[in-house]
Amino acid sequence: MTAIIGQMAHSAAFLGADTRRRDHGNGTLTVKRKLHWWSDQVIFAQGGAGTGAADAVVQSLFENRASIGPSVGEIAKALSKIGPPILSEARRAWKNNGKVLPPTSLTLATVCQTSGLGQIWSADLENGETETFGAFPRPTFSGTKTRALVEVASAINYELRTGLLDPLPFDRLVTETLAILGSMHPKDVQLPADIGFVTLNRSTGEWRSQVVQNVMPGKSVRPEFVAWFEARPSVANDL
Repeated sequence: MTAIIGQMAHSAAFLGADTRRRDHGNGTLTVKRKLHWWSDQVIFAQGGAGTGAADAVVQSLFENRASIGPSVGEIAKALSKIGPPILSEARRAWKNNGKVLPPTSLTLATVCQTSGLGQIWSADLENGETETFGAFPRPTFSGTKTRALVEVASAINYELRTGLLDPLPFDRLVTETLAILGSMHPKDVQLPADIGFVTLNRSTGEWRSQVVQNVMPGKSVRPEFVAWFEARPSVANDL
């Protein structure tokens, strides 16, 4: 199960993910790292309801990292070759067990070098297609409990923004959302959160990115996770 929150801002993009994994076979609950650092230009989160298929794709990506490149475009090209055969095999295995493989994808965060605005992309691992998932300045919400995620995150986003037009502490948005979702759906979503950012200084061409693990609710952990923008929440998709 997965809960991912994304946010785009001027010269930055952010991703946060929960760390709950529930085995579809025996129901075992474990900690799973779903947010990954790829390069100075890209971080990405994996989704797929704990099928293991996304794990295999991510593992293959990192095994071939040296030949892929740092950008979203280069990752998308690699995923179009790596993803479909792995997902095809997974679908057959699920069908043999009388189940339907849930949608499985990667959510990638970067900054557009032309406009300087944050971007979040969705890569469908089964058909290899990659498309813009969210456009500045809207937050994006995705995961197994999408409706609850959107409702809770939107409410917390509004609460954080009341009397605080700028900046928005993205890490607080993620951790406070996941804390509430975890109490609502403890087998599906849980803290701690993993949170990351990508920034681009268009004047110097310098990229920066980082993923911080095990973030719990509290004060904003660092200034890099503060987004300056006028937010308008509302985009949702299932993973």
